[in-house]
Order: sequence, then C-alpha cells, then structure tokens
Amino acid sequence: MKFRKSPPNIVKLRFEKELEYQVWGNHLLRLTWTFVAMVMMVELAIFAFKKLNGGAENTEEYLLIYIAAPTLISVSILAVTHAVSRRLLARGQYSTQAYLYLFCLSLLCFMLALAHNAVPVVYVIFIFPVLLALIYIDDKLLRGVFCLNFFLYLLYIGGLYLAYGHTQWIRKPDFVNVLTAAALILAGYMSAKMSLRRQNSLVYSIICAHELTKMDSFTGLYNHAAFYEKLSARIQEYHQSFRPFSLIVMDIDDFKQVNDQNGHDAGDKIIMTLVSCIKANLREDEIACRYGGEEFTIVTNRVPDEDFALAESIRRSFEEAARRIGHQPSATVSIGIARYDAKRFGARRQFFSAADEALYAAKRSGKNHTLVWREDISVFNIQRT
Repeated sequence: MKFRKSPPNIVKLRFEKELEYQVWGNHLLRLTWTFVAMVMMVELAIFAFKKLNGGAENTEEYLLIYIAAPTLISVSILAVTHAVSRRLLARGQYSTQAYLYLFCLSLLCFMLALAHNAVPVVYVIFIFPVLLALIYIDDKLLRGVFCLNFFLYLLYIGGLYLAYGHTQWIRKPDFVNVLTAAALILAGYMSAKMSLRRQNSLVYSIICAHELTKMDSFTGLYNHAAFYEKLSARIQEYHQSFRPFSLIVMDIDDFKQVNDQNGHDAGDKIIMTLVSCIKANLREDEIACRYGGEEFTIVTNRVPDEDFALAESIRRSFEEAARRIGHQPSATVSIGIARYDAKRFGARRQFFSAADEALYAAKRSGKNHTLVWREDISVFNIQRT
C-alpha cells in the first residue's frame, strides 16, 4: 500500500505507538503527585512562617482550610484517577487515559485556586493543564482541555461572587483581575495552538522523510526492511487484541525467462501490472511490500477464507491483465498463505518461512496456484480455481 500524503494534523498519529501515550501518561501522573506534594509543603512553610511571626491567629482553621482539606481531596482525586487509569491501560485505551490525567489535573487546579482565592495570580493556574496538553501533540485533546479549564475558570469566578459574604475566607474577585486572567488563559491557548501547528508541520515532515526510507522507489510499496517492521508490529498487536491475521507471499512465475526473452522493460511492466492488481484489491488496513525482485508480501487482517479469496482475486486479475497487455504466454503468479498462530510461530521469521514454504509448494505443484500452509507440509490444502 503506497504512502499517501495526509493533512498536517496526521501528527495525532497512533497513540500508543508513535507518541507513547502510556509513557507520557506515567510522567504526567508523577508530575501531578509532585505538584500536590509541593503545594502541601509550601502551605506548611507559609504556615510555619506566619506562626513564627504571629500571623496565624486561628491555627486549626488555617490547617483545615489550606492544608488538611485540599491535601485530602487531592490525594482522593489522584487515588481514583490511578485506579481508573489502570483499568483503561488494561483495555489499551491510552487516549482515554490521557483525557483522564488532564481532567484530574484540571480539578486539582480548580481546588487550589479555590483554596487560595485571596491571591489574584492564582486565577491563571487554569492555563497549566492546557500547556501540558501540548505533550500529546493532539489538537482535539488540546481544544477539549482548554474548553474544560475555561469552563472551570468561569465556574470558579461565578462561585466566588455567589459565595462572597457568606464565608470569611472567600474574597470578592476584582473585575480587572478576572478579565486579565481570562485574557491570559485565552492567549495561552492560542499560543499553544500555534505551537501545536508548528510541531505538527515539523513532525509530519520527519514522518514523511522517515516513511520514504521504507518505500520501494519503483513500485511505491513498502520495502524489505519495512516488511519485517510492519510484521513485528502486527504480531505485537495480535498478542494484545487476538485479532486474526494472515501473511500472503507471492512470486511471479518464470520471471527470469520474461526478462531474458523480452528484456527488462517488459519485466518492469509485468511487475507494475502485479503491483496495480495488488493495490486494487487491498483495504486501508492492509500492508503490501516488495520483498525483493519479483516477490511480494501482504499482511492482511482478513479472516480465513477471506484471505484466500483476496489472494485468488489478485492471481486471477494479474493473469488477465498480463494477457491484455499482450504478454505471451500470459504471466502468472504463485501464492502462499500462512495464518498466524502464536503456538506454532514463535518469531516473525518462522511465520514468514511458513508462507514461503506454501509459495514454493505452489510452484512445485504446477505454478499459478494459491496454497494455504498446513502443519504437515506434505498435505497442503491445494485450492485452485
């Protein structure tokens, strides 16, 4: 399958693979615990300073409002977040885990701002989760975190106005400070969005350059090295999801004779004819590679029988296309299929060898065949149409 250019926000990428969302999530969770611990230590230091200077008149109330209650609530939020994140991790829901961590951090910022409402600078703390969302390089996530935190900011300011006069530790917000903080939060989001676009453009360029090193320049398919990389990734995915998949290996019959009798230009034309047939039959989630010379591979997620139907469709369409371009005798292709079984194939090389054995058994049995690998190589399920 050829590499198609996508819009710059392709840098959403594949969550758990390219950007290692799980790793970033662990960093973010540790940062949040550190944040809570630092806030508690700063509060204790402020309390000790005030106590030494006679500023803490009501010790019990101060400890309750500014230290005990915020710390207890913070630890409770983090404990629940940690428990839920473990469940999400077990299900492989890495993107949801990212939302959860940033939601947790937003709640902690809301609580911190509420406890220290007398300090105007605390109003802008709601920009903190928005800036941290940049590490995921995900525009949708960034927008969602901004909307959440701006809503929490409005809720916070509205709550202060409503509660003012009913509780002595609530201070009435200054209107200028409120507008300034709102403007700073919005400006922070716009700056983060522009930064994200630049990151998207840069990373997209890197991905394109890296992807091109995996491509076969003549056919536009993935090359030999990329094949084993993609196969390894699909095997790892199988061990997580147990979704069945197959490996199809095909080789143009008597290709050396085609080159010797008709020249390399004719051979190139035959190769591109097969490539066109492969591309025409592939789905978006399937990977086609040029393994080498006239040999090609396909990693397909189709279930048994459907993988055989795919191989047969390619075989028949190639035979017809080769005949239409005037190649005499008509060029044909032999195909071998192996269906992944973790108990039988311990490594990718063993899996490929099984499909390769099926391919060469097809050639020995008369060529222009599609064969499915079996445990006993002498008893192949030969299906020819």
